[in-house]
Amino acid sequence: MSAASWMIAAIAIAVVLEPARPRPRGRRARPATRVRLSAVPRPLVARRKSRARDDAVDRHLPELIDLLSLGVAAGLTLRHAAAAVVGWLPAPYDELIGTAVERAARGEAWTDALAGVARDLGPGPESVFSILIASERDGAPIGPALRRAGDEARRSRRTRAEQRVRRVPVLMLFPLVFCILPAFALLTVVPLLVGTLRDLQLP
Repeated sequence: MSAASWMIAAIAIAVVLEPARPRPRGRRARPATRVRLSAVPRPLVARRKSRARDDAVDRHLPELIDLLSLGVAAGLTLRHAAAAVVGWLPAPYDELIGTAVERAARGEAWTDALAGVARDLGPGPESVFSILIASERDGAPIGPALRRAGDEARRSRRTRAEQRVRRVPVLMLFPLVFCILPAFALLTVVPLLVGTLRDLQLP
């Protein structure tokens, strides 16, 4: 290689390896146009989160009833039972019941705090909180009502679980038809056809 070729190669390497020059501070560089993913609405993600929260509310409702029944059976009032078991409650009941206990401690009526929890949780546990509010307002014994509500909540949870199990074969149709069957055809039918055409010695 001649001296001129070596010089050209050295200049090219120097240009490639040259560090980026810092931008002048006097002028503001125009920001590149980028799509902010956080600003893009994500209805599907929000729908999944809402569905997961509703599922957690329905799934853990028997635990809420059992813990409250345990506290009431120990001789506590409903408010003190809720304060005693709030640390053992599953999400999202732990945060909402804890907030209701704090609001009641600041002077708000316990029935109003329970009504706020019922609104935040949605229509799923509405019947249970109606029992709690009615018992607190009228002074009726709450133990038997909680036991009946717990039995009903467990039956509802079992029914929902059976419905989901029955949906599994339907959900498996898509991967079976579009993934497993084409792969099975490629591994079995296609080699058989190729071997048959080779035996027939077709042009």
